[in-house]
Amino acid sequence: MDLKKKAITGFKLTSASSFIIAISQIIQLLVLSRLLDATDFGLWAIVNMVIFYATVFSDLGISASVIHFQNTDKKQLSTLFWINILTSAFLFVVIWIFSPLILSIFGEVNQKHLLIVSALSLPVSASGILFQNLLQKDMEFAFLSVTEIISTIIGVFVAIFFAIRDFGVWSFVFGQLTKIFVKSFILTVKGFFAYRINFYFNLKIVNEYLKFGFYQIGEKSFNILNQRLDQVLVGALISVEALGYYNFALNLISKPVSVLNPIFTNVSFPLFAKIQDKTDKLRSTYLKLVKVISNINSLIYWLIFILAPLFVPLFFGEKWQDSIILIQILSGVAYLRSIANPVGSLILAKGRADLGFKWNFVLTIITLPSVYFTGVFFGPIGIALALLTLQVLLFFPNYLFLVKPFIGSVFREYYKAIIKGFLFGMSMLISIFIFKGIQLHNYYLLISLQFSVCVIIYFMQMFIFEKKFIDEIKGLLKTK
Repeated sequence: MDLKKKAITGFKLTSASSFIIAISQIIQLLVLSRLLDATDFGLWAIVNMVIFYATVFSDLGISASVIHFQNTDKKQLSTLFWINILTSAFLFVVIWIFSPLILSIFGEVNQKHLLIVSALSLPVSASGILFQNLLQKDMEFAFLSVTEIISTIIGVFVAIFFAIRDFGVWSFVFGQLTKIFVKSFILTVKGFFAYRINFYFNLKIVNEYLKFGFYQIGEKSFNILNQRLDQVLVGALISVEALGYYNFALNLISKPVSVLNPIFTNVSFPLFAKIQDKTDKLRSTYLKLVKVISNINSLIYWLIFILAPLFVPLFFGEKWQDSIILIQILSGVAYLRSIANPVGSLILAKGRADLGFKWNFVLTIITLPSVYFTGVFFGPIGIALALLTLQVLLFFPNYLFLVKPFIGSVFREYYKAIIKGFLFGMSMLISIFIFKGIQLHNYYLLISLQFSVCVIIYFMQMFIFEKKFIDEIKGLLKTK
């Protein structure tokens, strides 16, 4: 199978698995939002932030390097595997020792057992992460998709089971640990048979990988800090309950990203890596990818913005009313971040993790004071608005410093790839004003009517103004 067919097959398989996973996670959120309160969501947000940040350092940033470097021998793979195991075990011990200090930032020192048990995910996931990247590099998307589906569904089932039995925030922990254990077990068994890892260990033969990983750690750590800084400040400056509402909003708006990101990044990174020296092909592929992401996410996030006042109390309960304005603002943040997201695959494919590190370092310096002062004076809503403003202001610098160096001066094409989808989405908002005079007591009927009108208007515009692009995508998806 040639590269194009592999990429298209990967896109189809990852899309199918992401859709199934999304449905499972939405069911989990629907159930847990009814059974748990804002404080439970806030505590889980704190724990999840710590663990998520620790994962950046768990493999020294070298797992992704096996995708960039096209020729890695078995001795190098074995060394990289044992580096993952050792660093993850070390990080688990560090979190165990310093858990009271970490939690004191949020005034939750008594929750150290929650953090320590959650940190078990680090050594558990360590054995599978390298194999996941190797299988991704080899475009084994069928196996990866099935693995992700199985582990996610089992994890969701466990989380709901414990929530029903009144385990509170521990429901999140047990669900997440189960998912990671199942996924890591399957990947490890497959990986050992496929790649023949042994007990060989020699740091000297992986110097290039460690250098690549050093910048990858820096880039990822600052990137995650930028994306989680708002949650840290809400929890530290305001309250765990406020963080719970904020985290609920983030959970909701992150679902489309969690579905679409794997589809695009899992396929685009190995694809970009294989065509990294063919600038024209790389440029064309990248712009098409950005256009697809913009068109899809514009529809999704404008729908969330428009319908949030109806679907949040209807499906999740009246107790989450305070999160509606946060959901609407953060939808804009998520949309703009999704457009910028493919640049990460582009940077890594070209072996320029150092550039991503520098960008995110500067971004942290800009974001920290902006988010801090708005949080102090205006609370969670101020923080959300500050993030949205920063995303808008950083649109052109992101292109100038991260996109242009790799695919050339194409701002006009880059802008055109994005703007139509955004305007199509905005027209849906305008159309909703026709409902202002309609009084429907059945909220299910009202939300169905608004959803239908928005989707029809969006796709009518797509078929009128983007018919050539739609035909091109349909042609690609029909490729066997």
